[in-house]
Order: sequence, then structure tokens, then C-alpha cells
Amino acid sequence: MIKSIFKSLQLKLIFLLLSTAILFSCSIIKLETNQKQQLPDKIQTAEKLLAHGVSNYNKYNYKQAGIFFNNALYAYRSIDNPRGIILSLSNLSKIALALGNVQLAEQYLVKAKNILAASGKSFNNKISNNLIMVESSIQIEKQQYNIAKNILQPLLDPKLSPASEYRIAALQNRVRIAIAEHDPYAAEWLQQFSQATSKSHQTSYTARLMRFKAALSQDSQENNSYYNKALNIYRSSAHQVGIAATLEEWSQQQFQLQQYRSAIDKLVRALFIRIDLKDRRHSILILEKLYKLYPLTANKEKEKQTIMWLKKISSNDFSRWNELAEAYNTYPQ
Repeated sequence: MIKSIFKSLQLKLIFLLLSTAILFSCSIIKLETNQKQQLPDKIQTAEKLLAHGVSNYNKYNYKQAGIFFNNALYAYRSIDNPRGIILSLSNLSKIALALGNVQLAEQYLVKAKNILAASGKSFNNKISNNLIMVESSIQIEKQQYNIAKNILQPLLDPKLSPASEYRIAALQNRVRIAIAEHDPYAAEWLQQFSQATSKSHQTSYTARLMRFKAALSQDSQENNSYYNKALNIYRSSAHQVGIAATLEEWSQQQFQLQQYRSAIDKLVRALFIRIDLKDRRHSILILEKLYKLYPLTANKEKEKQTIMWLKKISSNDFSRWNELAEAYNTYPQ
């Protein structure tokens, strides 16, 4: 009887020890797996900076996004990470473009492409597609439309998913080119863009679609409706660049309709936004348009003021943004 009880206790003890050993070994395996999956602190820091940059860019906080992308670039360079360096540079190029600095955007792009070539590595399509989109946008801003079309060609391939992120972006740029060139097939490109974005939840695409439709419409009432819809979408997300661009495009159509005062009003509102962004290139373009418009409304004082500011802002070391904003801090009369 005693032997039987003792044997039973031995078996229970052995079972308990085995169970503990299995649990302990499982814990070690889990711990080792987590340790393998966890990235080094330096990489985690760089990835977080890049993610914060992307988040701010998607919210149209370009200044803040630029700070994060610059810090991410430094962090990636400190560990010689080509992938991270290329992504940071391409994103900085996008920021420069959004703020009207085409020359700086091109400098960032060249660096990114050189690093990609020097690394000898084959990265995923996301990186190469990113560079394609940035380069095509730069060429559009430089009015090198044929070059831009050739760059975009791989992303316009019908074999790609019709609603893929990069195909939609490529179609958007292709419509921009078609409208700028007065392409007779512009409406067909617009139709492709409309179909590709029909299931997208990105409101910026909807706003772009409204602007494209306004640019191709011959009906002034339709134009006003489309531009108003685009403005409402951009305003709801405080998309400064989108608001300014819409106002500038709308003013151009009103100029053609000889609605000079309305055109001036929209340009001044756009100028105020460009000044806030410290976008020298677009500020100059707007001032040049205002200089042509003021004589048509017999406003000699504003005409003189505009030519004065054009001379000042054309200087590369221009910094008098607050004074410029105050000079054009006017309202419709």
C-alpha cells in the first residue's frame, strides 16, 4: 500500500517537472522569436521618424513633414541604410515640389537615384515607383511633357491593377499633361482616371477630378460648380497647396471670361496661402499675373506695388514674407 502511494507520488512529481520544463522551453522559444523580430533601436528610431513624416505629409502638414524626413535621413545615414536614405530623399523631393522649389526637388531626386545605382541592390517596386512619380512630377513642373510621358509609361501599363496606388497617381499626372498640351484625348485620360478612383477613399483624388473636369468644361456655370466642390474638399482637410492651386486655375478661367475683379480676388487669396508656405516660385507667378490684371481694372497703385514686390521677391535671399503678406492682406470690394 505504502509502495503504491510512493510510486504514485513519484509519477506526479515527474509529470510536474516535465510540464515545467516544457513551459520553460516554450517561453525561451517565444522570447528568442521576439528578440529576432525586434529591430535594433537605431532602425526603430529611423522608421518612426519616417512614419511621422509620412503621416504629416498625408495631412498636408508639409513643414512638419519636412522636419521629420530630414531627421529620418540623418538617422538612416548614421547606419548606412540605403533603403531608408532613398525613401527619405524621395519624400523630401515631394515636399520641395509641394512648396514650389523644383530645383531642390530635383537635387533630392538625383541623390536618391545615385544611391540606388551605387547600392547595387534590388529594392521592392514601391521604391522605384516612388522615384518614377517624383521624377514625372518634376518634369511636368518644368513643362518637359514628352519626358514626363516616357517616365510614366511603365505605371500606365493596363496589366497593372486598374486601381493600384501608383497607377492612379500616374493617371493623374497623365491627365495634367494632356490638359497642359490641349491633347484631343484629354477627356479619355480623364475617364480612365475617374474609373480608377471610383472606389478610392482619398478625397484629394475627388478634388483633382473636379479640377480636371473644370479645366475641360466649356460651360462657365459648370466650371464654377466644379471649382467650388474642389475648394470645399481641400478646405475640409486644410490642404493649402490644393486650395491655392484651385484658386489659381479658377482665376485663369475668369480672366479668359474678362471677369477681372473676380480673377484678382482669387489670385490674392492664393497668394496669401503661398506666402504662408514661403513658396517663392508660385508667389512670383501670381504676382506676374496680378501685374497684368491690375491695369485692366485701372488700379495704378496696386500695379506699382506689384512690380515693386516682384523685384524684391525675385532676389534669392528674399525673407520679407510678413511685409508681403501685409501688402496683399486685402478683401473683395
